Amino acid sequence: MIIDGNHISHESHCHQLKLEDTKFPFRCDGCKVIGIGKRYTCAACNFDLHKHCGVDPDTPMFHPLMPKCKNLKFCLRPPANATHYCDACTKPVTGFLYRCDGGNFDLHPCCANLPMELEHEGVKLKLIEKDRRWIYRSRCKKYKLEVAYAREIIEESSTELLGSEMTSVPKIKNMVQISHSRGKVRRYCEMAGLALKIVISALLGDPTSLIIAVIASFMRPS
Repeated sequence: MIIDGNHISHESHCHQLKLEDTKFPFRCDGCKVIGIGKRYTCAACNFDLHKHCGVDPDTPMFHPLMPKCKNLKFCLRPPANATHYCDACTKPVTGFLYRCDGGNFDLHPCCANLPMELEHEGVKLKLIEKDRRWIYRSRCKKYKLEVAYAREIIEESSTELLGSEMTSVPKIKNMVQISHSRGKVRRYCEMAGLALKIVISALLGDPTSLIIAVIASFMRPS
């Protein structure tokens, strides 16, 4: 429940939570995945929630990639009868989630709030679902980025991310170095690299607070 513009009460915690912006990655006590940027926090208890996780649990959601599910319900925990996986990033869901009333779909809250379209210098990548995997794909269908790949990078880097100040999206490990220097190939490779960083920041919970740093980081020579 919203108390004022900067404070909420939430049934997952006994104290009021304050909205703040942080450059330090944290492990969300709601969805259990890493976040950065805007969070609701209780400093006394070291309790943090992504802004996306601090919503009113009674607020339903509809997602265009799940047209068969008319009501995605916000839940504090998945059913205990089996292991559940996020339909966007394919990783296990162990905390807060959006779940279809029919039980066929599960989403991490940050995955549920990914932008439907990314654009840079006139090139667009649209979020689609194919073979039960969420993908950002260009109109020509030659260039794509799986959300699962971006989530995997975050989880593999979790140890070094937590407790370290960040002013931009973390450097991408094991990325293929592109040697092309001109033409459309170079342009689309740059677009894919930028999209990956934007998707990572969105999965961390708050793309808007990092977008300028992301673009600046991408434009600098490596």
